[in-house]
Amino acid sequence: MTDDELDAIMAKVSRAPIGDDALRALREDQRAPLTDPSVIPTPDFRAGGVVRFHCPRGCGWYHDENPGRDAATQVFRIALPVACTPADVTTAISAEANARADAQRRRIEAALTEHDEREHRGASC
Repeated sequence: MTDDELDAIMAKVSRAPIGDDALRALREDQRAPLTDPSVIPTPDFRAGGVVRFHCPRGCGWYHDENPGRDAATQVFRIALPVACTPADVTTAISAEANARADAQRRRIEAALTEHDEREHRGASC
């Protein structure tokens, strides 16, 4: 899609005038890199905030996560400059959230990979 085509579509969709900042943000979003592939299957959501990840091979094994409990029991600290701005606060909170999400992803992938190696010997489907 060309910039002119995007401008035309946005002009039809939006009643408010489209500024250069909004168009620049849309273009940057389109160029955002895709996420890395993962071994994590789509989870089931259980009572009490539990998120269950079943073995993709269907053997009955599963790994449970409880993000709500984890967030409530972990210490939450962010470092801010003395004369911080709202952007500094947003950046710090986003960095903390991204770090926690990355740790959770690594934990789930490790559990699934370990199970697959132990029980299925990593055999192809």
